[in-house]
Amino acid sequence: MVAAARSRKFLPKEHIQNFIQQLMSYGELIAPKREEDVVALRSISSPDEIEKDFMQTSNNLRTVVEPQNEILLNFTDSLKPSVIERLPPKDRKIVLWCRPCDARALSSLDDNFIDESIPDPYYQRRRESTIIIGLGCNRPFPFCFCGSVGGDPFSTDNLDILTTRMNEGYIFESLSKNGQKLEEYLGEILRDGSPEELSEAAEIQEKANELLPRKAPNPEEIVADLRGLFDAPFWKKWGDKCIGCGICTYLCPTCWCFDMTDIETRGKGYRIRTWDSCQFPLFTLHSSGHNPRPDKASRVRQRVMHKFSFHPTNFKGRVACVGCGRCTELCPMDIDLISILKDIAEAGEQ
Repeated sequence: MVAAARSRKFLPKEHIQNFIQQLMSYGELIAPKREEDVVALRSISSPDEIEKDFMQTSNNLRTVVEPQNEILLNFTDSLKPSVIERLPPKDRKIVLWCRPCDARALSSLDDNFIDESIPDPYYQRRRESTIIIGLGCNRPFPFCFCGSVGGDPFSTDNLDILTTRMNEGYIFESLSKNGQKLEEYLGEILRDGSPEELSEAAEIQEKANELLPRKAPNPEEIVADLRGLFDAPFWKKWGDKCIGCGICTYLCPTCWCFDMTDIETRGKGYRIRTWDSCQFPLFTLHSSGHNPRPDKASRVRQRVMHKFSFHPTNFKGRVACVGCGRCTELCPMDIDLISILKDIAEAGEQ
């Protein structure tokens, strides 16, 4: 939630190293780190590890609040059986320079994991102990279409602080109580932004919207069209192209599917939660051998229907897509989500 009156400070570039050191003393710092050919959000042990010039991280905030593998509890199967729940610690984490689209995606994860009646305590603890410092996109990336799904290259949704990168430093905008507390902790590292600096930041933000490279069909119309296109022939076209690798779902910042497994050895064991994907045939395979989604076409349909029909129907009209473009950029078969949405829009018109 954006505060009514934002605090706007300026971080000079000569203070960056000191700024990062201060963040590391405030909590566990997670930031973009180069690993060979990719940049990923990783825990940082030195300011020198942080990649300052990057486009988009290969992973997203889901890895912070819902780890890919997580032990939920330990148990014993003995004369005195016991179960020990392994809730995550409440230690503070700071995510530095998260892209706004990834922060927006947390709203979809919150819809699932912070249910009013049965909240997920593992997710909720991590979510509440994480401070998010966003980095706006001065020049959106080739596959971005955040503006088509309610976003913005400088969206403030779910951010505690929004930063705008400029030639001589960064403008900081505190958006929440956690952001304001962190700003106070940083003290003299930040100074008030001058009128010229604030004007430059505003101009950068305004131009970024004009630079968005891609546009998707109106999501509200897609939601309405999908209800009558469950058996449309274009699902087979995209299913024939898909190889079922699951990259699209594992990269997606709004996907939340998981599996749970109990592993036991000699009377002791643990329950582990791991990410799963609706693109895998085992995801819906029944113990009887029946599979309600037996082919790739039905699984591609499920992914798109979930994001653009089922989720907005169940959760206040919000589509479960933030336009980050990862699924299209890194699909080994060049399956383009916007092309699928265009097929839906054309079929809906007919």
